[in-house]
Amino acid sequence: MFVLPLAPDLRLRLPARRDAERLYAMIDADREHLRARLGWVDGTRGPEDVRAFLEGSLARFASGRGFDALLEADGAPVGMVGVHDVQPSPARAAIGYWIARARQGEGLVTRAVAGLLPHLFGAMGFERVEIRCAPTNARSRAVPQRLGFTHEGTLRHVERIGDRDHDQAVYGLLRDEWRAGRDRGAEEGPP
Repeated sequence: MFVLPLAPDLRLRLPARRDAERLYAMIDADREHLRARLGWVDGTRGPEDVRAFLEGSLARFASGRGFDALLEADGAPVGMVGVHDVQPSPARAAIGYWIARARQGEGLVTRAVAGLLPHLFGAMGFERVEIRCAPTNARSRAVPQRLGFTHEGTLRHVERIGDRDHDQAVYGLLRDEWRAGRDRGAEEGPP
């Protein structure tokens, strides 16, 4: 099983079928909050929908086409971070994430994505990583901004959520940019 320790209190791990009930409960508890930003929420009507999603995610992981991992803080799931839209040439992928409303504002997603980048640029050999988020979602946009991604523009009406088309702000980070930022951070020391 894939487990990526990020800190003593934070890790990403591939979910198992047995996680479906707990994950569904998290989604259902935050349904109204998540529905505003994520098109898949309305189609998630019970644990069986989550189980089907998890099976598809595990198949993507097995075939090297990405994955969805539980974000666990202090041993409990608080959200998910996924690697999607994997393309072979040039090697690239997109990161997506969501977190329980009660755990927002703690920097957990930023720490998770920062911890995932060495795996994506190193072990997985990606040249480019992208994050897309709603232009109006300041918290979601803050993640790539903090991590040195470049805002490359806004795609108009590229995602359907509910009965409306939505825009997406696109942020990109290249492997060389990530390396340069990491090296610069090591030279400057902790803030």
